[in-house]
Amino acid sequence: IDQHQQPRYLAVSAAAVLTSLPFARRIHQNLPSLSINSKVATAVAIAATAGGGLLIALLGRRLLNDCRRRRRLRAALNAKRAERRRAKAEFGAYLASQTMSDAEEAEIAALTARQLVAALRDGRLGQDRVLLAYQRRAYRADQSLNCVAEFLHPDLSEVNLAGPLKGLPVSVKENFVMAGRDACVGCSVFVGQPAEADCLPVRQIKALGGVPFVRTVVPQTMLSVLSSNPIDGTVLNPANRSRCPGGSSSGEGALIAAGGSPLGLGTDIGGSVRTPAAWCGVASLKVTGGRLSRLGMRGTGPQRLVEPAWGPMAPDVDSLALLLECLLEPPMPLPAELTDPTVPPMALELEAAMAVEAKMTIGYMVSNGQLRAAPCMERAVLLA
Repeated sequence: IDQHQQPRYLAVSAAAVLTSLPFARRIHQNLPSLSINSKVATAVAIAATAGGGLLIALLGRRLLNDCRRRRRLRAALNAKRAERRRAKAEFGAYLASQTMSDAEEAEIAALTARQLVAALRDGRLGQDRVLLAYQRRAYRADQSLNCVAEFLHPDLSEVNLAGPLKGLPVSVKENFVMAGRDACVGCSVFVGQPAEADCLPVRQIKALGGVPFVRTVVPQTMLSVLSSNPIDGTVLNPANRSRCPGGSSSGEGALIAAGGSPLGLGTDIGGSVRTPAAWCGVASLKVTGGRLSRLGMRGTGPQRLVEPAWGPMAPDVDSLALLLECLLEPPMPLPAELTDPTVPPMALELEAAMAVEAKMTIGYMVSNGQLRAAPCMERAVLLA
């Protein structure tokens, strides 16, 4: 116990002993009616007093430790809030020092992800100009929607610009672990734990030529369709700022809908890319669990019953296909250290799927035989 806690601990201990004295007195008063040796009875009374005092003292110590832990977490929370506010202000100053016309920015933003990749490949656009355009747009989106947790300063030398994405800016959900940065998922308990290395999905994106340029806000623990956490605050829906953008990929949905990112990465276990996509009016895909590696990513539980997955979010469906093509059918094989042996080596075969002329069949159920959906949910599915 540190010197500041000693007086409080001694006070609690003294209170514990005083509390146990009436109990000892009651035992002593009953001694004449007990057929036991007085010395034994006295020893029992002393032991009871000491035991009661010790128990209450231990409880007091636990309460003090809990208070100290809460105070430490509150301090970490406030420090992280201040750090992120300061970093955003510095990033705004950096953008103010850069030169780009509104016309140039609009020209870049008008292109889809696939069109941007083609322009970067042909040299019609430079990676630095495309990055700056989306940094500007993401900063403005965050000013009104609070959708960005951190603005990054990408080092293009760390990205394989010869890869199929050719330097395309990519926004990432905050639980995609990145070297030197906390992955807090809105929880103060994870503050001050910077990662030693990027998670495998981020390393794969960089190897394919993608440039992570912002990390987006999530609801606390990510187990929510809402969009608020005590570190970053509340994300707003760009279509109606009095509404929620959905979760848990809240920041991604809002940022992409506001035109602040051409391609984003989200995660999903119960609708976390699908819900914000639906509520914000963008496209997303929940990839089958186990189809893409999640090595090194931050989670908030074992999640064994329903396997989580990560997948793309974008303004249009073709941009989703672009990322999956690069990940599952890369034009050049990824090095062994960027592969996950638990992921089956299955090709995407998108062209074959698109060539099928038969109409697709959509399966649904309102009960699995043990659990039944709520009546309002069942009605919505049947009406659809």
